[in-house]
This record gives sequence, structure tokens and C-alpha cells, in this order.
Amino acid sequence: HTIYPKGVIMTGYQATFTKKDGSSREIRFVRTDDMPEQWFAKHVKGTGKKRVLKEGNELVWDIENEGFRVFNWETVQGEVKKFDFLLDSTENA
Repeated sequence: HTIYPKGVIMTGYQATFTKKDGSSREIRFVRTDDMPEQWFAKHVKGTGKKRVLKEGNELVWDIENEGFRVFNWETVQGEVKKFDFLLDSTENA
């Protein structure tokens, strides 16, 4: 990622996937492994223990809902598209 005065430019992803109930959902997200560590640490609550997820699942930051979600790569419909996303340091820090 690239740091700018107002935030960090990161790779965002847009995908449609099948939810557990069988319905489709579109999500725009940032992979948590790509997030700046200080930003990530500020938004994580709990014991600090890393959750073990099932194969194919990944913890991501849902851009529109501004929260963490578990994304299942095995239920993706079509292709996952990449885009540039500004993680705003003033609003989200």
C-alpha cells in the first residue's frame, strides 16, 4: 500500500458470493493482511486471540458496512475485481 497525507491507498476487491442462506450478496472489501497494522489494531476488539477460520474463509474489512466480515472464497460467483481504495486516516483512524 502507498501512504498519502489523508490516508493509505490499498487494493480493494469487489465480489459477489453465495451466503449461507443461499442468497447472493455483493461485497467491496479490503483484505486484513493488507491493512496498516496500527489501523487494524485500533479496530480489533476482544482477547487478541486469532480466530481459526475454515478452509477458504478469510477475515476482511467490509468497506460499505465498515466492519469485519468472514468472506468465503469458495462461494464466489464470477470473478473478483480489484480497485484502488483510499483508507482514510482521518475518518477511520
